Amino acid sequence: MNFGLVLAGGQSRRMGRDKAYLEFEGDTLIERTINRFQPQVDVLGLSTGPNKERLSEIKLPRIFDLEPSEAPICGILAGLAWARASGGMGARLITVPIDCPHIPFDLVRKLTADADDITFASSNDRHHPVIGCWPARSLEVLLDAFHRGERKIDRLAEQVGWSSVEWATDPNDPFYNVNTPEEFTALTPSSGA
Repeated sequence: MNFGLVLAGGQSRRMGRDKAYLEFEGDTLIERTINRFQPQVDVLGLSTGPNKERLSEIKLPRIFDLEPSEAPICGILAGLAWARASGGMGARLITVPIDCPHIPFDLVRKLTADADDITFASSNDRHHPVIGCWPARSLEVLLDAFHRGERKIDRLAEQVGWSSVEWATDPNDPFYNVNTPEEFTALTPSSGA
């Protein structure tokens, strides 16, 4: 069973306003992410970090971080615990951030094609650790490293083993993310894929 988690726990400091509500091609970034991602998973949840009031209008299961932090790994681990509790050891958690408006419609299919280990999305020969597939069976190993103080997603993933799946970047990078007003202004129109 595939559980999806939208990571929306950041503070949008570099943007100067909440990225979730920026409008692109007729939708806010949070609406766009949900619309592109939800049909690809069996169950979709929303991670808002430690802020329990943020995005309260979104009617999805809310997954709160294991500890107050803005580190994405806190949301990922909480989501992985949720997926495992709901779907068992064979469940998989697929994570995406709200600031990648071109998330591809084949994301889950490609990330889960051979998901024995953790699988990250990749483009331009660069992997994107917050866009990945996390097997539920990896939870204890990841939590152990986390409780030993590791917060970097790549280093946690190395405890289990990881691979990546490459996406083409023509006509646009499907994992282009927007952190600043300039990056949002430079956002290219959707290719429809």
